[in-house]
Amino acid sequence: MPLGMLDRTPPPFFRQGPSALTKLAVFSALVMWWPIVSPLPEMPPLNPPGQMLYLFLQSLTPTIPASFLTFGHSMLYPIYATFPRIWGIGPLTDQLISGLIMKLVGSAILWIVIGCVFFRWANREQQQDWDELGPDQFAFEVLEVVQVQDDANFNLKDELTLLEQIWLEKLQPFGERGYNSSDRIREA
Repeated sequence: MPLGMLDRTPPPFFRQGPSALTKLAVFSALVMWWPIVSPLPEMPPLNPPGQMLYLFLQSLTPTIPASFLTFGHSMLYPIYATFPRIWGIGPLTDQLISGLIMKLVGSAILWIVIGCVFFRWANREQQQDWDELGPDQFAFEVLEVVQVQDDANFNLKDELTLLEQIWLEKLQPFGERGYNSSDRIREA
């Protein structure tokens, strides 16, 4: 595109503002995310378990159209096959890629948000105590240092799990004595 074309007035359909379809897309996105990020006290967001369930169900929604796009053996929209190919990708391959992007990228975004909701929810009790009691009521100390060995049989993960078990048995940081939610000690 010649550089001189960049300073010209846009075509009339760009000057009319957002189309009805664009407004519908923005409105539906707002409705979809409202139970998660509602700022209004009159319509509060769902509680964290409800948010996670809602987002999980939302991650299932694109599965149906994505499966038609990904696994289809013919064009879902035949008119699309008549359009010129920009990158040399065939229309069926383009349809497959769009289905994969719809499912994988869309689901990844929702699962990242589910993870954020979960960890924010899990940290809420500890943060509440920190805010109420203040930092002076908390102690952070190194209990033991693992000496990394050059031995081929040495496994740092196993060593850390063993030390965690030993210190959980010694300190019993459960209930009022700590923030571990279960007194069950995992297996190495």
